[in-house]
Amino acid sequence: MQTRTLIGAAFLVFTGLVALVATLASPQGSVHTVSAASGCGDLDGNGTVELIDIIIAGDHHAPGGGPPYDVRADMNKDGFVDLLNDILGVVLQFGNTTSCQTATPFPKATPAGGALAIDAEGESTSLSDTVETKRLASVGVPVTVSVHVTSNPGTVDGYGLRLHWDEPLLDLTPRTAEDNDRWQENNGGVAAQVLGPADDDFWNDAYIELIGFDILPGNPNWSGTGPTAQFVFTCQAPGTATLTLSAAGSHSVLVDRPAIEYTPTLASAQINCIVGPLPTPTPTITPTPTITPTPTITPTTTKQPDPGDTDGDGCSDARENLPKAGANIGGGRDYKNPWDFYDVETISGPGQDGKIDLLFDILGVINHYQPAAGGAPPYDAHYDRGESAGPNPWNMTAPDGVIDLLNDILGVVQQFDHDCR
Repeated sequence: MQTRTLIGAAFLVFTGLVALVATLASPQGSVHTVSAASGCGDLDGNGTVELIDIIIAGDHHAPGGGPPYDVRADMNKDGFVDLLNDILGVVLQFGNTTSCQTATPFPKATPAGGALAIDAEGESTSLSDTVETKRLASVGVPVTVSVHVTSNPGTVDGYGLRLHWDEPLLDLTPRTAEDNDRWQENNGGVAAQVLGPADDDFWNDAYIELIGFDILPGNPNWSGTGPTAQFVFTCQAPGTATLTLSAAGSHSVLVDRPAIEYTPTLASAQINCIVGPLPTPTPTITPTPTITPTPTITPTTTKQPDPGDTDGDGCSDARENLPKAGANIGGGRDYKNPWDFYDVETISGPGQDGKIDLLFDILGVINHYQPAAGGAPPYDAHYDRGESAGPNPWNMTAPDGVIDLLNDILGVVQQFDHDCR
């Protein structure tokens, strides 16, 4: 079965050639097709490339070829298990069904543990938010549904879920894996998603599968509970729509290292779609409180009128002061931060053309990849950015002296197709 994979970012390094292999989805849902790395990503031998396979590959990260190297996790069989060619190679195969199971698959533990539940009123991102199993929604009005980890088996290094819904009644709003995932916000890491095959070209899908995880061992594992994913749906017709998670242990899982795939209990939810506005609750009469004057909040204004660009990063003050929802046209940025719009190269060389694209900006950063400090070629500070200061991944800071994968290359890839022209 052919599926379409939406991955935040990844790339492979071949002999003498750097080739970008990221599947990127803009907020409008345009998709760029990629090819996967060589080798079999089905490391546990169950016929599908799933989250546990990525965790297993990360457990055998051996860029120098020594322990914990294992040839079964070496996608291109070069004697190393590295991030670029091997671990991200498995990520790019996520969701694929395959008959390439290894003769001796990696073992994994599959204990029961933890719980996942669908929250029908999922607008809140607070980790203390409670789960509501039912809600009313008006036809044509978008609502947010979230999936919570309601019980943690101890500590986990990631989650996987497959969410199903009644397609005639609900329509899923197309968003990137980064927008749907909350794991990165709470724990850092990487997200990827797969849309179900039904009417895929029209974004009218039978299910969506989403994973969020730490790509390499080392980060403190999460021991908490709360929302770990959010999805936006719109009622298309009146009726009661049911949302469910695929059977625990197949696609809806919690994972930990080394190679532990917990089978959680699962809870569904319902949305009652109605025509017209929602009924107004009967108000409770309470004593009128004393009104205390509060300061008037002055809205953020631009320092310069459009197309003025105070920080000189190629995106105008007016665009950078738009809310995060307008990130693809420059929003969610600081008009005084010259590092938060990764526009670094044009057809004529280093410079700005108002749009972050593959051919110039992303490949421009990749071509200056230099993870060692000291400024040795091909390092160029023009292509360098420091870590994000938040709240968004593109709110990056001044150059830190290295151009690496997780900060710089993934940083520019996360801004792909952001256009301030």
